[in-house]
Amino acid sequence: GLIGWQTLLFVGTFYYVEYDAAVRQAKAHQADTMEKLRSVCQDSAMRTSPFAAINFVNILTKDRAIAYAVCADFNGRVLAHTDPDRIGQYLPKDSPALSALQDGTVLHGGEAEVLEAYGPVMVQGRKAGAISAGFNAGVLEEQVQDALWGVLERLLLVTFVTLAVVLLTAVAVARRLTDPITELARGAKEIGSGNLNYIVPVERGRSDELRSLVEEFNRMAARLKEVDELKERFLASITHDLRVPLVGIQGHTELLMNSPDLTEDQAKHLETIYNSTQ
Repeated sequence: GLIGWQTLLFVGTFYYVEYDAAVRQAKAHQADTMEKLRSVCQDSAMRTSPFAAINFVNILTKDRAIAYAVCADFNGRVLAHTDPDRIGQYLPKDSPALSALQDGTVLHGGEAEVLEAYGPVMVQGRKAGAISAGFNAGVLEEQVQDALWGVLERLLLVTFVTLAVVLLTAVAVARRLTDPITELARGAKEIGSGNLNYIVPVERGRSDELRSLVEEFNRMAARLKEVDELKERFLASITHDLRVPLVGIQGHTELLMNSPDLTEDQAKHLETIYNSTQ
């Protein structure tokens, strides 16, 4: 469960970071397009020939993200346009590119939102024209999502493979941890049943706390076996030491009990001694 939550957190964070990177890449592409448009428009203004701008604008028509691109002179007359019919006409009076002295953007709503980027064309420190380009917001978002999903597909593949490896590793580590504990439980059961010769196997190459625990358990079992053997030797010794004098007492009591000159009380006491030795 913890690994699953960590994976979701990682994927979510990665998605946010990659989405931000894709948006910044799209903005960088827009800025690059605007700079190239400014360059060709500046060249056309200096040469008083719009062919360079017209050729570049024609190339921009192949980009689905660009709704239109305009290059105009300082009077607002269109030198190049993605719509050839607009060439020679003038920019609308409310066009922000006419009075712009620095780059800017404005979002136009409608059925299809268009982000208009505009800016001046400067020649020797003076405004020699204006550029304007409209970017389809929907297409831009679609391109960002396409790029992002391409990255996410690879990410998910790597994530699932990594997750599978991690889970297999977790199972292996869990078994490595639980196997010695299982062996310890079996050893405790064997010793509890009286099998003091049982030794818990120690895995070779292991040097962690569980190995130390198994070794201590085996030392404890060996000590229990020594104590048990000591008890057996003690019982055998004390039994022998008690049996010899008791047998002697029993034998002499039998001799006395066979004496014909015993009184009734003497016979009774001798019988009590004999029974006690038994």
